[in-house]
Amino acid sequence: MLLDWERETLDIINDLNVPSGQLRIGTYTTASSYLLSPILNEFLQRYKHINISYDYSPTDQILEKIKTLELDCAVVSEVPDDKGIESVPFYHCELILVASARIKMPKKLKPSELSKHPFLSYPLRLDYCYQEVERKLGKYLKRAPARIESESFDTLKQSLLAELGITFMPRYLVHKELEQGLLKELEVSNLTLPITFSFVQKKYRILPKKVQAFKEHLTSSFQK
Repeated sequence: MLLDWERETLDIINDLNVPSGQLRIGTYTTASSYLLSPILNEFLQRYKHINISYDYSPTDQILEKIKTLELDCAVVSEVPDDKGIESVPFYHCELILVASARIKMPKKLKPSELSKHPFLSYPLRLDYCYQEVERKLGKYLKRAPARIESESFDTLKQSLLAELGITFMPRYLVHKELEQGLLKELEVSNLTLPITFSFVQKKYRILPKKVQAFKEHLTSSFQK
């Protein structure tokens, strides 16, 4: 395993010319698929000597890998306070409660009514924003029949479409299905659950050209 100074040295050597080399990004499968993939064609066309590698470890592990330079950067939501990292918010979204449009149920629910409906569960240990769901609604969701637990948002989305239950999903993952009338948004007593995605790097690190180029492209793409 390379030491921190060895990784820094390799980055300096690679930076002598144009941005190049492997860009190691820690993130979620959904973020790489739905947020990053649409903006990467332009980036990779411009920087033809950069290739991208994703790491889908749990967020805590990703942040530790940032500090040891095993990863160049991260794209994650709800970054915790940590003196070893710094973050730049670039995208704001929200968690929403979603159900199949074919399920007959009221569009407005009281928190206590969540316990009456089958719930599709995402492991709370894996995501900081879902821990907020637990803090605000956990006592009601614990009483709901848990049909499925999955670490895959795509599995949960397909389960929604198959009318297997209701669940909270990031809006960006289901906006097409909402527009197409396949899914519907449910309101829970005017509750809002915002999500903020951020670019994360090691604190005080002078970024290699490849990482700086990605950071600038990422933040500018979501300002359009």
